[in-house]
Amino acid sequence: MLCDLNLQKYKNGLKILLDGNIGTIRYVGPLLNKKGTWIGLEWDDENKGKHDGVYQDIRYFQTKKSKNGSFLPYEVIKEKVNFGQTCKEALINQYSDSFSSPSIYINHNQCVEKVGFEDVTTKQKDLKNLKIIGLSNKYISCLDNHESLSNLAPNVVNLDISINLFTHFKDIIHIFEDLSFLEELNISNNQLSLKDLDRFNRTFPHVKRLVANKMNYDWSQVAKLLQIFPTLNELYLGNNDLSHLALDNFMVNNCVKVLDIQSNSLIKSWQNDISPLAKIFPNLFTLNLNHVCIGDIDGMLHKPENAPYNFECLRTLYLHDCQIRDWISINNLLKIAPNLENLTISSNPIALDPDVDSSTLDPYSKELSRIDWCLIAKLPKLKILNGSTLHLWDRKNAEIYYLKHFAEDYHKIGVAKDNTPSSDFCTLHPTYPSLVEKYGAPDSMISVANLNHSKISDDLIKIVFMYNDKRLVKRLPSNMTISKCKSLIKRAFKIDSHLFGDVLLTLKDIRHENGNDVNLVYIDLENDYSELSFYSIKNNDEIIVKISN
Repeated sequence: MLCDLNLQKYKNGLKILLDGNIGTIRYVGPLLNKKGTWIGLEWDDENKGKHDGVYQDIRYFQTKKSKNGSFLPYEVIKEKVNFGQTCKEALINQYSDSFSSPSIYINHNQCVEKVGFEDVTTKQKDLKNLKIIGLSNKYISCLDNHESLSNLAPNVVNLDISINLFTHFKDIIHIFEDLSFLEELNISNNQLSLKDLDRFNRTFPHVKRLVANKMNYDWSQVAKLLQIFPTLNELYLGNNDLSHLALDNFMVNNCVKVLDIQSNSLIKSWQNDISPLAKIFPNLFTLNLNHVCIGDIDGMLHKPENAPYNFECLRTLYLHDCQIRDWISINNLLKIAPNLENLTISSNPIALDPDVDSSTLDPYSKELSRIDWCLIAKLPKLKILNGSTLHLWDRKNAEIYYLKHFAEDYHKIGVAKDNTPSSDFCTLHPTYPSLVEKYGAPDSMISVANLNHSKISDDLIKIVFMYNDKRLVKRLPSNMTISKCKSLIKRAFKIDSHLFGDVLLTLKDIRHENGNDVNLVYIDLENDYSELSFYSIKNNDEIIVKISN
């Protein structure tokens, strides 16, 4: 609703809506060599204005960004300015019985049906029954005295008051302060000053999830939020002004388990900006760093193994588009987050590493790239990679590939004189010794590079594969690995190992003596990186195919 208010209503610091854009009044008065009264605005949209509050070399106000200020003539805009509405008005307008058209309200990645669908109108006609209230982008202002929602909707559990016209944090506190059941609060896209909280002693321990994206807050202001909401489990701070974290400003917080600081462009270093988070939030379970240009993960290079900056509890980490460039970062990640199970690391330059060529895909298994296989082999507890669940076959295939890919280096520099892995090699490949222990040492003559350029042997072996009552005869090169043989068998018999389990191969070997059959021996072909020739498989030998339980 448009308000035709006189000039006295234009108070410094007041937020208004003008032509669909939110701005804060920073100046009211004359301009040099200009007629009439002018309104100086600082726009929430940093790309909206033309200056930072300076006109003809005279500073009238100061914006936070370099070009989000404007001067507008009062006589031109006075009929267009919207000073907003009270929270009570917004609530009644949003959830009145007259609202009947279907719509969807988006609440931080959750789709929630608005009251207004025919099947829920009756149930939530009474505001006191509302559990979820969405008042985002309703231009609620700090005009008039706010009435606490507890008088209208006392049972609210989830409240979204993002993108409104509030100016101070106490403005929103007056709205929710008596909501004793409130657990989730979204205050995003409100440029709220925290100066009025310096002597504010009240806390809200029942609030467990706070979404405060795009509010231009730094870590010192976040520290104040944590004082007000001392038992938060989830904290979302995307698109803010977070940068270097000064530990002196924080007390250890054992409650926060989910921290989202994606798209904070001022964060540049893992060691200075991310590593201290492990000390502040020791029980952190999920950390979202998407679109944060940290470059390399180097925060633990000079710290002892049990340093306090380890993310011991971290299980989920998002590193999409973080400009991670080398594999040393992944090795460090194993030290920093040893229990990591879920990793998103797409759109990083590490995928262009020349030592792991993503173009040389295994023709028998194209579900995961070579890059993925190396990541899986380097992170032994990983269960989900870039949103895809890893199965037993994926891990086994990745670890065997990794063993073979670096087999040549392992035998050149990886084994010391006492037949133990050298420290230099283990620095580059920290999980390699455990893989050798698990699968055995790789053949010194075998490497993926050699396999990719070798010729198929002229003497093919005729092998009979038996799977239940199905029979398949194949001529295969003697240097084919058991791993590739299994991949071929899965496709030929249409076996989905994700559903039924891994493929097991057993050689039915008939031993002869003086031309006579002596006895029947069954040999499990369990070493996936070994070649068929390793098991002395001959023409017309029979291999039994089974599925693991």
